[in-house]
Amino acid sequence: MEHADFPAPATAGHPLVFTVGLLLAGALLTIQPATAAPVSTSATIDWSTFSVTPLDIGSGLPSLTWNSQSDSSSANSGCNWWGCNSNTDSANDWSTGTSVLFNTSTSKFNASATGRTSTSLVQSSTAFDAASPTNTYWNNSDNASRSGNFTVHGDGVLLFKANYNIAATAAGGISDSSSSNMSASFALNAYGGESSGSSSQNISRYLSSGQSPLAESGTLTVALLFHDGWTGSFSANTSSSLNYYGYGGGNPVPLPSAFWAFASALSGMISFLRRKRGMPGDAAVSSCLAV
Repeated sequence: MEHADFPAPATAGHPLVFTVGLLLAGALLTIQPATAAPVSTSATIDWSTFSVTPLDIGSGLPSLTWNSQSDSSSANSGCNWWGCNSNTDSANDWSTGTSVLFNTSTSKFNASATGRTSTSLVQSSTAFDAASPTNTYWNNSDNASRSGNFTVHGDGVLLFKANYNIAATAAGGISDSSSSNMSASFALNAYGGESSGSSSQNISRYLSSGQSPLAESGTLTVALLFHDGWTGSFSANTSSSLNYYGYGGGNPVPLPSAFWAFASALSGMISFLRRKRGMPGDAAVSSCLAV
């Protein structure tokens, strides 16, 4: 009995079909579930760099005596549509320090808000980290402040300065968004009978979803002219706030339309080459594209 030999159908072993299969499989493997990136903010005044410098205006160098000093910190965390948690801390000097920390940890996310002062810093910071996309709104905010009152001896200018640092990251996924504000500031006031003066500097920054991480440093500087016997007040402040919006879901990211256009073009090219070279096996090519 004679046996007829039939041509074997085209399979993924054909170089062109194999290449198409790899391209399509690679595209499918790159589809990942939506994820939530951690977001954070911080504003810090480096108190180790704080100084008060007297400047001579022709009558000698002035000096000051501190009459009082105080610190305060506050934080609000877990603020959403039904309320929030808040707390404060204070001290009657610049050496004791203050600290308020709110930390919320669940199976879906961790959130924190911290306001603190110490001999080395005045700092506000917030953070929100979702392990996976979660359907929630969350707000953290905090501030830290250091202030004092003083009396000036002699005539001249007093210059107050210290270094600051501001940093933040923002959400940018398809499943969440965020907005944040950070600031570091100095305020100086002078009082002399019917005369007075003020000087201030405020460094304020805003970051929202999709923007690059922020990292900035510089120097806060304020100065005023004082006369002998005048009094003054000074304050250093930091604040930060973060709003997080999670949309939940975590569904796979759909394939873009450009991918399907690319797949369609490859299919047409393969069909053309098959007709030109007599390559059989419509089913093999169709099975590669039926994803």
